[in-house]
Amino acid sequence: MAVTFDAVGPSSSGGGTAGSATATSGSWSHTCTGSNLALIVGVAIGLTGAGTTTATYNGVAMQSLGVINSDNQTAGYAQLFGLVNPATGANTVAISTTLASITGGSMSFTNAIGFGTAVTSFGNSAAPSCAVTGTHAGNMVADVVCNGSAITSVRRSGC
Repeated sequence: MAVTFDAVGPSSSGGGTAGSATATSGSWSHTCTGSNLALIVGVAIGLTGAGTTTATYNGVAMQSLGVINSDNQTAGYAQLFGLVNPATGANTVAISTTLASITGGSMSFTNAIGFGTAVTSFGNSAAPSCAVTGTHAGNMVADVVCNGSAITSVRRSGC
């Protein structure tokens, strides 16, 4: 059975949480439905430093799937978190950092059994792209695109 899209948060259009230059945490409700679920949370940090960032869903710690610094420099980073078989229903996604300027978004999928290896790319482009190889029919590719300290899109596409 193919992986299918379930839901996106913090709103039906995706996007990111309302952040500020001083925000060190954020939260929103995400509703997971179906079975064999996988939840992905994307977080963007806009400040320089070696900070620690965490994400939870319904109080359960999420696994870090990958991180990349903004434009491969030190002025912020994007990080993905994942959780297999999250609780169903409306629950709270909570993100926090030891730095500041945090924003995030979430998406969930049904018929998922886990996560592959994160593929990252950086650059400064009006048309950002990242080559993903080794996917199979029925897989899902999820991405988070950041612009400065804000998440500008949370997207998914089928293979």
